[in-house]
Amino acid sequence: MLAGALEARAVGAEQVRTIAATMGTLPTAMPILEREWWEKFLVEQAGALDPRQLDQVAAAVLDAADPDGTLDETQTRTRMEFSWGSRNARTGRTGRTGLTGG
Repeated sequence: MLAGALEARAVGAEQVRTIAATMGTLPTAMPILEREWWEKFLVEQAGALDPRQLDQVAAAVLDAADPDGTLDETQTRTRMEFSWGSRNARTGRTGRTGLTGG
């Protein structure tokens, strides 16, 4: 969709960057049909808006696409965190930390 719009000169380079960055930020767990819908929506908006306005729409898309954060792939069942060592009273951190999984 985006490539076709660029080829048809319906969108410019700045708009392509905005759309590509937005699509790359959408959660990977999002269903493909929903991802395609958002891409189509952004391309349609790019045809009617200047790059600054499209940036604002893209920010709203990210908020609307996963409003409750349920598609965040860093949920605890897929990623575990561990730490050990004495806790620093000032920072609250331990000496060692790490992430596994994912």
